[in-house]
Amino acid sequence: FERAEMWKIYLPMMLAGVVAMVLAAIFAEVKNRFREVMLFGIVLLLTSLVFMGLGQEQNRLIWFVAALYFFFMGFNVFEPIFPSLVTRSTTSETKGTAMGVYNFAQFIGHFVGATVAGALYVNNYLIFILLLAVAEIWFFYLTLSFQNPEKKIKTK
Repeated sequence: FERAEMWKIYLPMMLAGVVAMVLAAIFAEVKNRFREVMLFGIVLLLTSLVFMGLGQEQNRLIWFVAALYFFFMGFNVFEPIFPSLVTRSTTSETKGTAMGVYNFAQFIGHFVGATVAGALYVNNYLIFILLLAVAEIWFFYLTLSFQNPEKKIKTK
């Protein structure tokens, strides 16, 4: 693909991510299946890692494109449900503070994660993939013990 044609990869990928995000939010909120949605997101991220490794090993663009699709779908699964879980776990008096801390941690995580991932990727791709796989497997293990929050009954 030429640079001018990259939209042919990124536009459908972003649309797939948005569809995954909307479906995940609906399933998690309406059916109260946060745990299952998180496990599905982790599986998508692990699949992305496998495809990324295949792309690196075989030097084929199609594997990287597939990895990007699975990554954006997996990542976008978490975007609507984490803030919802934060607000569900706090009182009405502390929701603002909890969301502020959540947003701060999210931005710090993006900065540190991107910096460390970039350094690992440039210096040793295999260690980068291995550490990501270990982190995702650990996240999967922790999510198995996660209990879905109790549905709040709306009162008038």
